Amino acid sequence: MIPAFHAITSCDTVSFFSGHSKKTGWDHVFLQHSDLLQDLGKSPSPSKEVSDDAEKFICLIYKVASQSCDEARVKLFSECHVAGALPPSSDAAGYHIQRANYQSFIWRDRSL
Repeated sequence: MIPAFHAITSCDTVSFFSGHSKKTGWDHVFLQHSDLLQDLGKSPSPSKEVSDDAEKFICLIYKVASQSCDEARVKLFSECHVAGALPPSSDAAGYHIQRANYQSFIWRDRSL
């Protein structure tokens, strides 16, 4: 799960979430919700369930318990957060999850 965490929170090939560091993700999300990333990187393409879990993980990084990034964006926007503080859209998060999944898959495959 550590490769999946590293990939989804930014690495050389996957972008980071503006205003959210790996330390924040580790301390406030991963230690309590590592199960959401347990299957990320187990296959070259993420299943719907893996993508949904990873999207929930991203929402938790932004401190919103939502099922999708679009829901989290609406909630945070309605609380007057600036655009730079909002999570990515669900579409953008989907591409982010695909990149993180593939990077994690490569790392897992190399370690076997």
